[in-house]
Amino acid sequence: MNAPNAFRVANSTRLAALALVFGCFGCAVTSVTRSGERFPPFPEDCAIDFRYGDVNKAMQLTASGYVQVASMTVSRAGDSLDENMKAVARPEACKVGAHVAMLVSSQSGDPSYVSFVLLRKQ
Repeated sequence: MNAPNAFRVANSTRLAALALVFGCFGCAVTSVTRSGERFPPFPEDCAIDFRYGDVNKAMQLTASGYVQVASMTVSRAGDSLDENMKAVARPEACKVGAHVAMLVSSQSGDPSYVSFVLLRKQ
């Protein structure tokens, strides 16, 4: 490959990488912290019972036979349980073997943050 073509290829590669980085500006970011026992993952599109709650409601579920398997924070995806949030949270909840994803706190703004408690029925 001659020098001008090599330069064009290198520039095209850089532009594609920049487009990927800046094209995803504002994309949702998830952070999962496992706790307690480990369970096998479910398929990425598993059924998750999404609910609003708080620490007291999470404790009620643990008293009725659920265990907390993780906590999860989602940023840049809004601050409510809409379909977009469920689409972002579901694969992560399924990976840790959760049955319930309870939204326990949220913060609107830029960026937005949502905290979930992920629970599994024993």
